This record gives sequence, structure tokens and C-alpha cells, in this order.
Amino acid sequence: MIIKVARGNYEIIQRKAIHLKTEYLGAGIAIGFINRSQQAYGLLTYFFPYREFDIEIDGAQILSGESILERFQEELERRKIALSTCRWFLAGASVFKENPKFLDLAEKNLKVAEAWFKRMDLGVEIIKKVSLSEPTALQINGKEMSFILKIQNRIEHYE
Repeated sequence: MIIKVARGNYEIIQRKAIHLKTEYLGAGIAIGFINRSQQAYGLLTYFFPYREFDIEIDGAQILSGESILERFQEELERRKIALSTCRWFLAGASVFKENPKFLDLAEKNLKVAEAWFKRMDLGVEIIKKVSLSEPTALQINGKEMSFILKIQNRIEHYE
């Protein structure tokens, strides 16, 4: 049996027009932001919620939500991106497949993301699409500075 696990990662782009996109998220989380005035946008994903799940396999680190959100925040601050003027998108924590109760990854992942938004005082402009019963993937169109949410076979656009 082969088990593939999405690795926590993020990418922040300034003054370039490319597409950033996730795989289907499942119980994982995607957090995207767009700051039109600074021509900056970024996308972060993670699958495991808590820091104790940070692991290293064959020299590659798999970071949890707690760890990668901390690094993401540091990078945003380093680049002097005005967080309060960003438009934020939170997607994932889907429940489209049966999960054993002891895992409840979707719920835990969502708690970590929401706690980060609260700690950063970013409750204003957040588009939230979570706990859906269908597979979801998030994309940012860097040219149009817009979010694209793919929900199974449907596509939703957010300006």
C-alpha cells in the first residue's frame, strides 16, 4: 500500500503574474491572500495540524499547520506585506470521505487556521469555504488577482 501525504508548503509572489494552485485538499487546509496595492499574493497548504507532527523523511521536512503558519507569518512580515489590507481565503477541511473519529483531521486543521487568523486579528475580509462534502482545490490567478475555487467539477471565481 502507498500513502501519499501533501506536504506543508507556501509560496509568496510579488509583481509577477503566475498561477498558484493546490492539489485537492481533503482534510487539509489552504490559505490564500491577495494584496492588490502591493501586487502580492500567496498560497499556503498543510495537512497535519499540530507541531508534534513535524517530521523529516529522506531529507525533506513535512511541516504541520502550526509550524508552517509561523514561517508564513515571518515571511509576510519580512516582505512588509500589509496583512490588514489583504483579501484572505480559507478553504479545505473537507469531509467528503469518512474519517475515523480519532483522526478528525479536518476539524483540527480548521481550528489551527482559525486560531492563526484570530491571533493575527485578520477577521475582516476572509472568504471561507470549509467542511464541504466534495473535494476542493484553491487557485490564485496572479494576472487577474483573483481566487478560483474548484469544487469537484464546479468552478467558483472570487474577485
